[in-house]
Amino acid sequence: MSSVITSSCPKCSFEYEAEAECQRCGIIFDRYKPLPPAPPAPWVVMDAAPVVPDAGWFRKSWRGIQWAMIAVTVIAVVLILQESALPKVSIDPQAMQRADAKMRDLAYASEIGRPVAIEMDAAELNAWLRSSFLQSNGVGQRQGFLRDMRMQLLDDHLRAHFVLAFLGTTLSLDLEGQVAVADGQLQLLPTRGKLGALPLPQAILKNMVARVFESPEHRQQFQFPKDIARTYIRDEELVISSFP
Repeated sequence: MSSVITSSCPKCSFEYEAEAECQRCGIIFDRYKPLPPAPPAPWVVMDAAPVVPDAGWFRKSWRGIQWAMIAVTVIAVVLILQESALPKVSIDPQAMQRADAKMRDLAYASEIGRPVAIEMDAAELNAWLRSSFLQSNGVGQRQGFLRDMRMQLLDDHLRAHFVLAFLGTTLSLDLEGQVAVADGQLQLLPTRGKLGALPLPQAILKNMVARVFESPEHRQQFQFPKDIARTYIRDEELVISSFP
């Protein structure tokens, strides 16, 4: 018994017995050449990306620290610059009448060319300045850079407290120094001062005093006759003299 050798069609896998062509798909075995296998794909070496450790937690923590530092700084500035309490000054119901009488004497002496000297205590000075201040701004109103003021007359110098308007809020400016009158305008020559609780250097101090005393909206409040020759503080009184 002889065994039959069969082969499989290289195209359709049909088994055949020593035939020249496939009985199923019809290819001629001697002419059939299978497609050569595809060459292997070339290897491409890519640079490995560096492994970066996760910095998300550190970034979030650092942002939180930055915001906390900003908040603390803002709070500190507000506390430093916030308006301080107004100093206590003596109140006298008759102070305004006395101050008006003295200023009329000063103006009359200036008109007739007669030398004169007047003395004003702290109550009279504050009453006169406050009356002039309210008249220039309108009764009950607070407009412009300067909102309020208080003057204290010490032995031989003056201490001034101003309430200033700044960016929708109020700040306090405290000064100490001497007084003078130049061309009929009252001036303060500061020796030291602070904005809130923050001490001010001389350059900034002089600039702020100039804004208070020389600004157009406040000049009228500190106006004196132009022939005033000398202004000084003696024994807690402001002396204004039209002679040296």
